[in-house]
Amino acid sequence: MLLVGVGFTLITIQRADRRLQQNLACTDELKWCARAGIEIALAVMEQKPDWRATMVGDELFKDLPVGKGKVTVQVFDDPDGQSANNDADPLRIKVVASRDGAQSCLEARLRPRPHRALRYALFGTGVEPIEFRAQATVSGPVRAHGPILANAGNQVQDDASFETMTGYAIADPLAPKRFVDTAIPAPQPPMAFYQSMATVITGSSGSHCELKGFNLTPTSNPGGTPNPHGIYWLRAGGREVLIENLHLRGTLIISETGTNGVTFQKGLMVEPGPLSYPVLLVDCPWGTLRISPDSGMLETLITITPYVPGIGLLGVDMNEDGDKLDTIPSQVRGLVWSNAAHVVLEYQQWSFSGCLIGNRITVDHGVNVDNDLALLDTSCPGFVDSAMSVEQGSIREGRP
Repeated sequence: MLLVGVGFTLITIQRADRRLQQNLACTDELKWCARAGIEIALAVMEQKPDWRATMVGDELFKDLPVGKGKVTVQVFDDPDGQSANNDADPLRIKVVASRDGAQSCLEARLRPRPHRALRYALFGTGVEPIEFRAQATVSGPVRAHGPILANAGNQVQDDASFETMTGYAIADPLAPKRFVDTAIPAPQPPMAFYQSMATVITGSSGSHCELKGFNLTPTSNPGGTPNPHGIYWLRAGGREVLIENLHLRGTLIISETGTNGVTFQKGLMVEPGPLSYPVLLVDCPWGTLRISPDSGMLETLITITPYVPGIGLLGVDMNEDGDKLDTIPSQVRGLVWSNAAHVVLEYQQWSFSGCLIGNRITVDHGVNVDNDLALLDTSCPGFVDSAMSVEQGSIREGRP
């Protein structure tokens, strides 16, 4: 009887150990299934641009067979609960893998990838040319979908490169050259989103919509209350827009120009605001956007138009350092988007650093254009790819 009892005990222990090993193997397998679920979700997001709109509630997919188990993936926008209202919002992904009553759950944080256009100093959206004239200098990569034109006076330096579709020419002395067979879809900014956050500003009355001597920042708006994010909206009322001596730290939206264009002249200092959103969003599809500033502006000589009661007629503290004695070099930094028929950078020696996205682009005179790698660390609505990437170190076990 003793030997029989010992035998039954050994058999029971062996069976329990076998079940334990099976449970451990199942748990380990489910963890790898959950990992695979994250990779599958990332592939879906990359290959299906409208994945946000087609989700059922928070579910990207449910009970997808993976190995011997099934995987369900949910995506959450924790700040506002709406994953489809802003493609630049970071998200949380939850993956639950299940098999035979056992489950394993992984969670991670996802961040949108910047649009591929933001890698370039200039990005041409259509088959119209990108052209360099006179003494224009190129210091960063350029991407076109049509010809890239140049003349002998152009300068190429730093990490400049030139890329377009096979079948189009890239003129000398531009080099290195690269020809590709796949187009990059142009980003489409959600204008209504940016307009909803903006403070409307009014240009002068008359046949032209003029804005002169304005310092627009999160702490300054000569025409009214400052916008805390530095986002302003100039509605042109169907008129041509003329802007001169402007300092912008934030975002300026220009729209309702009719068949007319937009011109920036004299002094110009444009830089990103606290949200790192685009600095210029210019909607003038039938006109020309001309950015034609002097090499700088002298604060003591600036006047404001339209007239703002309570502000002196002469002199503006553009850089908000407490005086009106500075000479500020003209420069544009950040992301510029326009659907204008033609975008022209010209006139004096000034610098553009960032990404200019437009249909037909001309760089003239002594203008220097360069890219800004900082744009690849920002998430601007409308300027991200549909794909997401896992934030490093964010994967952790969660509750099913």
